[in-house]
Amino acid sequence: MLVLPPVMSRLALVSTDQRLAQKKEKVLRLIRRSGISAFIEGEQSSYGSYNLLKEEFISLEEIPPGPKIDLIEDAKRAVEDEIVQYRVLSYSFAQGPQNYLLEIGRSTGSIGETERNFRHYALYILLVAVALTTLADLAFSATCWRRSPPLSASG
Repeated sequence: MLVLPPVMSRLALVSTDQRLAQKKEKVLRLIRRSGISAFIEGEQSSYGSYNLLKEEFISLEEIPPGPKIDLIEDAKRAVEDEIVQYRVLSYSFAQGPQNYLLEIGRSTGSIGETERNFRHYALYILLVAVALTTLADLAFSATCWRRSPPLSASG
């Protein structure tokens, strides 16, 4: 039981990182298929989109040439006069002569919800395992008790 919280926290974080990587691949496929102009139009050199509840965002912006970026970290972002903590995947890539930075984020609050769900499922699984183990022990004990010869009084 003591190991459960840190394991569930790590599992939620790994699950979130995998989802972020999947979304990155999806966005890159869209860019390859439709071109970067579908995201960045006209004189704007960036694109940003937050979902309604600020749980997730996608950001794409032009950046100067530099070292390749490919990392996932926790970061704070200002969204509509509110500071929100996110788990952010940052990835830089070249498209033609220009370099871009793609950032995809998921709020740590929503990661906490995922973690709570994992903990609930793990608790249910543990309770079922304890119940099955107890029933198996009782059945085994009852079988052994019935098969044992009666004790004689003369001993």
